[in-house]
Amino acid sequence: MQVSTGKYNLLLASSVVVAAALIICFVFYQSFETKTAHYQVLNTKLNKESKRFSRLDNLSLVAAEYKKQFNRYMPIKQYETENRLYWLDELEKIRIQQKIPQLRYAISARRPYQYDDGLIDDRGLQVFVSDVKLNISLLHEADLMRALRSIQNIKKSIHVISSCEVRRLNSGTAIRTSIPNVEASCNVKWFTFKVG
Repeated sequence: MQVSTGKYNLLLASSVVVAAALIICFVFYQSFETKTAHYQVLNTKLNKESKRFSRLDNLSLVAAEYKKQFNRYMPIKQYETENRLYWLDELEKIRIQQKIPQLRYAISARRPYQYDDGLIDDRGLQVFVSDVKLNISLLHEADLMRALRSIQNIKKSIHVISSCEVRRLNSGTAIRTSIPNVEASCNVKWFTFKVG
């Protein structure tokens, strides 16, 4: 009887150990399943966030490129219109300030600029040019350099003084102080732009 009780106790203990092991395995399995499901949810969220950040990264690149082009072309907008009255007012101011006896001008019609001098044609930007012919009567040759510096510094305008021809008006050696002694004929290229 004692032997069977010992076997019974051993069987009972073994059953308890097996049951405890099964319960522990079940608990671990449930915990593993819960963690696996949790990690799958996190992985799905991370994939969505990764795609969102990838789109945002692409958008930021697009925005950076737009900003670069914006900063490049927006300053050009102020040179888009050919404001002839402004230019003529500036020339008159220069004539008065420099005490130039006579300043005549002729401005050609605006035309598309031909890139035959090595300048690069920029896509998205149209360049136009007007030829300005200036005839300046001066008391002294030195006055020409001052006048050209003032013309070069006209604001709100992009222009290049391409050439000047100077000729003496009197054949004598004496310089007259009240009437012009020198006449200059200068060619100016006046550039305007159109974006797009």
